Amino acid sequence: MPAAYVRCRNSSGAHSVLPALSTALLLLLSWCCLASSEHAAAPHGSMRQLQQAEQTESSNAYIVQLKLDPVVAWAAGSSIPELGTARRPGARTAKLAAAQPAAVQYAATVDLQSTSVAARAGVSAERIGQLYRYVLSGFALLDPTAAELAALAADPAVAQITQGATYKASSDVSSKFLGLQGPGANGAGAAWDLVGADPAQTGATDAGERIVIGVLDTGIVPEAPSFSDRVGFGAAGPLAYTKLPARLFNRSSCAMQEGAQPGPCSNKVVACKYYCVAGAAAMRKIHPEEVISCRDISGHGTHVASVAAGNWGVQVTGLPKTWPQSPATTISGVAPRARIAVYKVLWGTEGTGQEADLLAALDDAVRDGVDVINFSLGRTPDAGGSVWRPLDMALLQAVRAGVFVAAAAGNNGPNAGTVENAVPWVTSVAMTSHSRSMRASVRLLGRLFPGDGFFLGGLYDSAAPALAVLGDDAAVSKAKVALARRCRRDALSTWTVKGKVVVCDWETYTTPTQLLDTLDFLRQSGVGGVIMLRTDATANSTTEAFPYSSLPAVSLAASLRPIIRDIVRQPPVDAVFASVPEFDVQPAPKLHFRSGRGPTLAGQGRVLAPDLAAPGVSVLGAWAPSAGAAFDLKSGTSMSAPHVAGLAALLLQKNPSWTPSMIKSALMTTAYQSTKVGPPGSLSQPIGTPFDIGAGHVDAPKALSSPGIVFAASFQDFSNFLCGTERAPGDACGACTTTPPACLPENLNMPSIVLPDLAPGNPRTIIRKVTSVLNEASTWAVSWDLQGAASQFISVSVSPQNFALRAKASQRLLIRVAPNEAALLAAQPALTAGNGIGGPAAGSADGYMFGVLRVTEARGGMVAQMPLAVRILRYVSAPEEVAVEIRNRSAFKLGFSVTPGFTGAMSVYTSGLWAGQVTTGTLNISQPGFAAPAVVTVTIPQGATLARLALFDADYSFAADFDMTVLGPAAAPGEQGMVYESHTQGSSQEQVTLINPRAGVYTVTVTPMYISETASGVRPLYVHTIVLGIAAPDAVLQARPASVIAKVGVPVEVSLSVSGLAVGGVPQRHYFGVVRYKKGAVPLAGDTFLVLV
Repeated sequence: MPAAYVRCRNSSGAHSVLPALSTALLLLLSWCCLASSEHAAAPHGSMRQLQQAEQTESSNAYIVQLKLDPVVAWAAGSSIPELGTARRPGARTAKLAAAQPAAVQYAATVDLQSTSVAARAGVSAERIGQLYRYVLSGFALLDPTAAELAALAADPAVAQITQGATYKASSDVSSKFLGLQGPGANGAGAAWDLVGADPAQTGATDAGERIVIGVLDTGIVPEAPSFSDRVGFGAAGPLAYTKLPARLFNRSSCAMQEGAQPGPCSNKVVACKYYCVAGAAAMRKIHPEEVISCRDISGHGTHVASVAAGNWGVQVTGLPKTWPQSPATTISGVAPRARIAVYKVLWGTEGTGQEADLLAALDDAVRDGVDVINFSLGRTPDAGGSVWRPLDMALLQAVRAGVFVAAAAGNNGPNAGTVENAVPWVTSVAMTSHSRSMRASVRLLGRLFPGDGFFLGGLYDSAAPALAVLGDDAAVSKAKVALARRCRRDALSTWTVKGKVVVCDWETYTTPTQLLDTLDFLRQSGVGGVIMLRTDATANSTTEAFPYSSLPAVSLAASLRPIIRDIVRQPPVDAVFASVPEFDVQPAPKLHFRSGRGPTLAGQGRVLAPDLAAPGVSVLGAWAPSAGAAFDLKSGTSMSAPHVAGLAALLLQKNPSWTPSMIKSALMTTAYQSTKVGPPGSLSQPIGTPFDIGAGHVDAPKALSSPGIVFAASFQDFSNFLCGTERAPGDACGACTTTPPACLPENLNMPSIVLPDLAPGNPRTIIRKVTSVLNEASTWAVSWDLQGAASQFISVSVSPQNFALRAKASQRLLIRVAPNEAALLAAQPALTAGNGIGGPAAGSADGYMFGVLRVTEARGGMVAQMPLAVRILRYVSAPEEVAVEIRNRSAFKLGFSVTPGFTGAMSVYTSGLWAGQVTTGTLNISQPGFAAPAVVTVTIPQGATLARLALFDADYSFAADFDMTVLGPAAAPGEQGMVYESHTQGSSQEQVTLINPRAGVYTVTVTPMYISETASGVRPLYVHTIVLGIAAPDAVLQARPASVIAKVGVPVEVSLSVSGLAVGGVPQRHYFGVVRYKKGAVPLAGDTFLVLV
């Protein structure tokens, strides 16, 4: 390859990106798959988004994909026998034989077309950042102009152009917790004994031998003991590893360049490469702390590699005093005899990298011959979640070449839809705790107080001493003392608490996110740390958010509250935070608060992600001395993924003929779903739902013993899936025409079922195929367990329910999932009660319901489990709220669309209109742009089903930004009422809606965050209150017609007329109404709140 193309990459060879499923399907993907992305591909012949080119940073290169098949796709269809030669003894997986002359020649052809396409567009050679050959055909283009992109888009050889995305890192005891390491010599006596060709080689002696795990990350510290290829881990010891033959791994470039240590490669670390498409000079400017080599300065990649495949029995040194010093602490990777191939694609202490580099590294990894790839990195899911990135598609080609990919599910939870790497050919891994945790503590006046939760995840982390202060001593005013005691927003004096550790009473947080918001607010206020004191009322509140707090934070028991407050009242008192290890923690595992959650919209929402859960909290592993330590504890899905990568290596070692989908299936169908407590093996509360943990937590002994059956998916299956999730033009997906069920995305042969749109009265039949991996005949029976509301609202049947399998034979299963319409209709009134504004109806029938299918071998020894997630469509999906301007009209017509979830007649009926009552307050604008908070009180009577308090932009002639806080009546004397807040940025439009509100007086505080300097003096403030369920309507709202014909999934127009409005006046009266829907005589869940302003 010409030197001009090398940029910052030290590896030899060129590179590639999206899949060549077939030329037709490639055109399909270029036509639609990336169409909704903010950085979408420019389809051939299209100029969409190309005008943004001149503003693009050079470090975020554009990826130009050719229509020409990459080497993997070409080899899969080639008739040359050598290209399909198995590279592992006994393997049937079609691994790429990249060194075969025909493959080398074809790769050169790909290179030639890439450079020719670039030249035709006027792109010089030095601006080609990476060349792709193996999993993508094409190149990365730096600093493209709009003219160059236009020329490339018009080139008939180009399939698509995509602006590269930025990816980031998703940042010992676990091998015992997984059941791998036993009590015997070298860890013998547990699941490690189940792998390896020699029965005499037990424990870690042979676990992972001759398997190569590729780690795409921040690099490696190659001299760490976890990666030594010598007996005793020292440079002078005899070799503990032999050199891998070329047929197992195509060892190529291995250069450190910067870093001064010896060369990184050995018989343990078999490759060490680095990639920076922006060039070395740009990288040094962006990350001056970096070394332009495969050396790891952050520790992330080193830790990941040691968890997946670090040597067995490495003694941890430099432990802090809080850690037990005896017996010696040792660590081991999950597959300790596996080899490691390092591809540095993430840079800097935070670990970020470009898609162009990840594609180049993936290209090299597949060419080199890795067996497993660990992908502890990700990016924020695209809006809509259904966009396939070039990297996602390149990973499909890697899987096609027989490479298993374990990927982090991301650390953006706990909200739904935050899972990363949600593609079905990759195994996405969630994060759970294991049998060790780090307990928070704080030291005051020399006394250590253990607590719960801690933001510091590392072994050596601590916070510098800081002066402690009580929140109530830092109140902005006497009126705010009670709120300041609870660290409430706007109650603390930021001047007083800046740099100090503030001591607060624990608020009543209904979700972990609310706690995290409070901690973030305190950080923004300049607080140096926080001690949360529980009260009797909050003794059992959640602490899940603490491990990802943005500042030192610890919660202490209610019994310690008076002690801590008395100590801090005697200033000056310094607070010092520290972490203390706890061992044999039960129950475990527990899902981590920040683990990425499903569902995902990828594949039309029919893909389960994450797939699995594995230990990812307080995992001890090798680290980078340049980052502060040789070993450290880290948490994140970055630590979970390498556990699964190591398990995949063990499964592949034991079963060399298995494909990546078979390995994934074995791990999923043998997983467990409940925490372990008490005696080993006992089960208790669920760890989470399938959208939290996928099929469950990995169970290494069961997976390695034998799953009995697997759900195997071929490359053609994935191709059909892609055709079924996109609208294929022309004959791009011929199989979808001849056998349509094969292309339905729910029929992708995965060990999970997700149905996001089961319509009432419309059963669905799902197809799965199980394949025996046994060497003998077996008999199986299918059963199912519908959990919670699923047992009421859906039914399941399977045909055949009982079947026999010959050795290695397959069986097709038809799984019928049907809604129980009688139960759904009976539940509708309950779902709408007290829910006048529509929205997510109360009850599980309107959300996802879960279950599990079990395929059990007749002798009872093997059970394959498959999670089921079903969401039944609403009978009507209607907007939660419709707002219409009155415009001085006393009567007019309006309409909006709703989407029925059934077929038949649907009635539309209305309630209202009610005029909002106006309470007037005073805005005292004392100086231009500033006004003090205004306070009004509003009384809500007994019996109201809904109340709304609102501010409207239309009431003011000047621009303003208001925040509104509502304090409700107390439930009992001496208690404080509930607080509700509305903070719409850049607007005076605020609202608080209360369902079945408590009767009494509500105090409304309006805080002007911004007022136009054109406003001055005393201005009126208008608070509108609407109460439903009490008074007669003030105006007329009618549905015309009152009945419409509904059809599943087809939008229908709802037409309304309003009359009798009182118009004019200051302020304009606002009206409110409710539109409701019926099927026959049954009211349906999903009302629409109508607002006339």
